[in-house]
Amino acid sequence: MRKCVTIVLIAISFNLYAQSYYIDPINLSWRDYRGIVNYDSRWQAYTFCKVAITFDEHLKSKEGIEISIKFCPDSSWVDWQVLNKIPAANRDTLFRHELLHYYIGILVFKKLKLALQKLKFVDLKNTSKNLLEGTNFFIPFANLQKSLNAEYDTETRHGAVRERQKYWNDYIMRSLDSFKKVNITPSGN
Repeated sequence: MRKCVTIVLIAISFNLYAQSYYIDPINLSWRDYRGIVNYDSRWQAYTFCKVAITFDEHLKSKEGIEISIKFCPDSSWVDWQVLNKIPAANRDTLFRHELLHYYIGILVFKKLKLALQKLKFVDLKNTSKNLLEGTNFFIPFANLQKSLNAEYDTETRHGAVRERQKYWNDYIMRSLDSFKKVNITPSGN
């Protein structure tokens, strides 16, 4: 029986086994936010996506590594009681803010996918060393996704500071444009 090791690069939620899948961000909508509202949060909505890597415990080459980007609808939520009371323009602004969190995950996925192409294991016969090397290779990408999301929310005050929101929209879209040759399959790989 094959055992797999999975590392979730951003693990904000403990609900890692909930249904998750890749959604083209163009098709993402509030209907995809099905999680339970966290009323202790100061936010009106929350987007959870994960960049994950999976590899066999007997890792012999980088071809045995799979990476994916997934949107997690059961961990993403919106406070409908608040959302339904605010003007439509503010709802749209909030959605675009949340959507950019998903785009940040996609950007990190694309950077990771490109970097994986350049990864070389030192000792192909030493699977334990390969597992450690592979794990250590991915940690900076987890940190990048976490820090980008935190900086984004801090600077934009969750979308309330419009000029910073515009800056981040432009910055992330320009960054994604520089990775346009890095494709995402319909399954998120």
